[in-house]
Amino acid sequence: MQRILSQSVTNILYKINPGKRPDGEEFIPYRFDGIISRFSGDKFHDWFVTFVDNISEEDPSRIAIEDNIAFLGHIKWKEKKLTYLNLQAIIILDSDIESFYLKDDANYHYLRFDYDLNNLGPLFKEQLPHVHIQPKGAPRFPFHFSDSGNSIVDFLEFIYINYKYDTWYDWLEELWESAPEFGSENDQFYNIVDSYKRNNSNSLLNEHRNQLNLIKKYAKDAKDRAYPLRIDLKNVSALNYPM
Repeated sequence: MQRILSQSVTNILYKINPGKRPDGEEFIPYRFDGIISRFSGDKFHDWFVTFVDNISEEDPSRIAIEDNIAFLGHIKWKEKKLTYLNLQAIIILDSDIESFYLKDDANYHYLRFDYDLNNLGPLFKEQLPHVHIQPKGAPRFPFHFSDSGNSIVDFLEFIYINYKYDTWYDWLEELWESAPEFGSENDQFYNIVDSYKRNNSNSLLNEHRNQLNLIKKYAKDAKDRAYPLRIDLKNVSALNYPM
């Protein structure tokens, strides 16, 4: 399997691959039935410690995808279509997961991706899928990161672009190095990188537009190869209010 974003993400996608199962259910990183898997109380650190102790034998590294990012997931699918996603990321901003587990003195961000066809909420209030930035209630941000319906990989990429950009960039550069254009006279990758650094939108739009689209295509193709299950975009479009 080609590496996607990081080795941790690659391992997750391998673990939850449906194989030949048309219907199924998977957990990231381990099955946590009966454990309170969504934070809903007043003390986030207490919930986090309790969850770690129950699921990973007091070892927070077992739910980490990076030293400062924990990732949990519960997914269901039917007839090879995703029907339920609950993906949670805890990002420690000024420390790491191990330190946060031991002591409640870190700044963190909490993101929860929800997609549940059996829990729609009031008319047009809760977009499918959406992301929470706090345990319950509003705001719910619509999440439409690509047009493929590849929501699990898209959400993971969203996390990496925002919180582990260097790791994400290394993956993109690695992808480009395997492209036919790499090293050719038409290779504009590093000119594009430089144009972004210099805020040179004119150069990007007038000189590099075609290769920009090609870079994005290679990245999307790699993500789509990495995981087969999708949400049904036609159903999502019918249920959502356009925003």
